[in-house]
Amino acid sequence: MNLVIHLSAVGETCSEVCYNYGLVCERSYFSLINSHGTLSKLAKCSGNMSASGSSSYLFPAVSVESNICFINDNEPMLFSCSGSSSDAEARGSKYRRLCPCRSYKKHQVALPN
Repeated sequence: MNLVIHLSAVGETCSEVCYNYGLVCERSYFSLINSHGTLSKLAKCSGNMSASGSSSYLFPAVSVESNICFINDNEPMLFSCSGSSSDAEARGSKYRRLCPCRSYKKHQVALPN
């Protein structure tokens, strides 16, 4: 396994974050990093919450306003490399996402899962 974890900027997708580091987002790795312990190591969380519902595809993430860290507790199939907090921002929430990246070989083809 070749896992590298990066924290996104607000509104940035994990695909964009990983690409900026010369990597690709690996959706199957979200389950490995979806924990309060992993999130707390990269973001200085003021508290932890588990969440499900309309924004859970953004998690694991940290709220910019409250500095509370959220993990995706009930919707593991909703992990998304392409989701961004732009939709959540429209509802008044801003998140920085925890992104699972991996290296790849040039011209490597990956099938979506």
